[in-house]
Amino acid sequence: MNRVTFATKTEEETETISKEKIESKKEFEKILMLHNDDLNTFEWVIICLADVCDIPESKGAEIAKRVHEEGKCDVKRGSNDILKPLKIELQLRGLSVTIEDGK
Repeated sequence: MNRVTFATKTEEETETISKEKIESKKEFEKILMLHNDDLNTFEWVIICLADVCDIPESKGAEIAKRVHEEGKCDVKRGSNDILKPLKIELQLRGLSVTIEDGK
């Protein structure tokens, strides 16, 4: 008779594995950060965020205001592969953006 056995994990092992997956995911998460400048208007920033990042105008206005008041604001989170084309396009439109490590 063939016998099939299943290995089960303890709650502690499962919790450790889950934490490792979360930490691993954070390593790959990046932040597209918009920085303040003296060149672009609120309207232009809102238009660019809507066109390039598919951000609604109301959210774009909040981001523009926060950038103006605090000097920078996160726009989107994701992998470098997703954020890099957005960064390039926003830079082509004259915005100051960087990709930073997720925190």
